[in-house]
Amino acid sequence: MSTPPAAVVQKGNVKLVRPGRNPWTSRTMRTSGPQQFDTEVFPTSAGQINVQKNIPLLQPLAHVIIRLRGRLTVSVAITDAPPEAMMNLFSLIKIFGNHTVLGSEVPFQCPGEWAHKLPAIEDNKKGNCTFLKVVSGGVTTWYSLDDIAKGVITPTFFTSAGSPWDFEVWYVIPTYPLGANDFNALQYLWDARSWGQTLMMQLTTRDASATGAFGTTGTKALSAYGSASGNPSVDILLDYANLGPTLDAAIAKAVLVKNTQFISQYLATAAGANTRLLLMQNKKTLAVAVKTGTIETGSSNVYATLSDSILEQTVLLKNTSPIRNLQFNDVTDAFYCFRGGRRHSPGYLLLDCHDGEPSNNPHSAIRADEWSASTQFNLASQVVGPAAANIGEALQIYVDGEPVIAQSTAAKATASSTTPTGAAPANG
Repeated sequence: MSTPPAAVVQKGNVKLVRPGRNPWTSRTMRTSGPQQFDTEVFPTSAGQINVQKNIPLLQPLAHVIIRLRGRLTVSVAITDAPPEAMMNLFSLIKIFGNHTVLGSEVPFQCPGEWAHKLPAIEDNKKGNCTFLKVVSGGVTTWYSLDDIAKGVITPTFFTSAGSPWDFEVWYVIPTYPLGANDFNALQYLWDARSWGQTLMMQLTTRDASATGAFGTTGTKALSAYGSASGNPSVDILLDYANLGPTLDAAIAKAVLVKNTQFISQYLATAAGANTRLLLMQNKKTLAVAVKTGTIETGSSNVYATLSDSILEQTVLLKNTSPIRNLQFNDVTDAFYCFRGGRRHSPGYLLLDCHDGEPSNNPHSAIRADEWSASTQFNLASQVVGPAAANIGEALQIYVDGEPVIAQSTAAKATASSTTPTGAAPANG
C-alpha cells in the first residue's frame, strides 16, 4: 500500500513539511535507550554535585535520566512526612551550557519534585509510569506517578516497623515538550551543532531531614542501597535519538527551557485579584505551573503540605490585562486535567498554552517574544489563604529560537501532495 506523502510548504528558499503530514519523519525518533554517562556519590549532608564531564552530544540528545538509589533508616515513625519526600532529595537539578546562536542558556533548572512530577502533569500517558521503587523486608513496592500524586506513599512508607527502606527514584528529563509527538520532538533535541560540547550538569542535594520528622526524637539516616553504611548513589544516563546525519542536518532546532522561581514572599498576607506573583520572561511560552503549600519547620524549602486553598483566580497578564479570563483555580485545574487526560497533585496548578489531543501542540503558545520590550508578562493571582508558613513556586516553560524542519529527508519527500509514493525510506 502506498503511503501519502508530505504536504510541502514553500517559505522563501526553504521547503517545509506540515506537522503530521510526513509519515516517515514522524516515526524517525527511534532512541538509543538509556546509556550510562556518569555515577556520583550522593552526600549524606546537604551539598552540591558538580558533574565534571560535559554531556556528550555525538548524537542528538532526547532524554536525560537520573537514578537516585539509596537506603533510608529511621528509629521512630516519621509522623509529619512531606508529601514529596524522597523525590525532593534534590533541591535543584540544573543543566546549562553555551548555545552557538542564543548564547548562555539554562534549559533546565527545577527542584527534584518538579523534575519528578512534570511528566505526569504535562503528558496524559505518563501517569501510570513507575518512577519510585521501595523495598522493605524483602517486599518490593512500585509507585506510579498517579500513586505519588494521590499521596499513597505516606505515612506507611516511613514507619519504623518497616525500616530500613531501600529506594530508587527516577527523574526523566526530555529535551522536547512533553506530550509532543516525535515529529515535533525532533525540533528540540540537543545537538553538537547547537551546543558544541558545552552542556554541564549541577545537582544540589538535601540531607535526610528532607524526609520529615523535624524536631522529633529519634534518628534518620541515608546510606547506600542495601547497606547500613556508605552513601546513596546517583546514576546519570543519556538517551539519544537515532536520526541519521541527513535528517539531523535538516532540522533547525529550538531550545525548550524549564525554569522555576520562588513566589513565597507574596503568600504571607492577603491580596486582591491580579496581584503580581512573578514577572516572567517575555518568551514564547508553552505553559506556566504554580505550586503552593506550607513549609516544613526548620527545613530548606521543603513542603510540609501541598495546598490548593492559598490562591484563587490565578491568571497570566499582558501588563494589567488578563490573557485568559480564568476565575476559579479548581475549575481551571479540572479542565486541564480533562483536556490532558491526567491527574494533578494537590498544590499544583497548570495554565497550559499548548494543550491538544491526541498530543500537545508545541507550536501553540503565548507569543510574548513578539511583544515590545516594555511590555510586562505577569503571573498574577489573589491570595485568599495567607499564612506566614506559606511557600510557593512558579514554573515557566518557554522556547528560545524557532524550530524548523526542512523538506530534505529523502527524494520521495519532494513528491507533491497528490502523488502517492512507495515504501518509507531508511533513516538519514
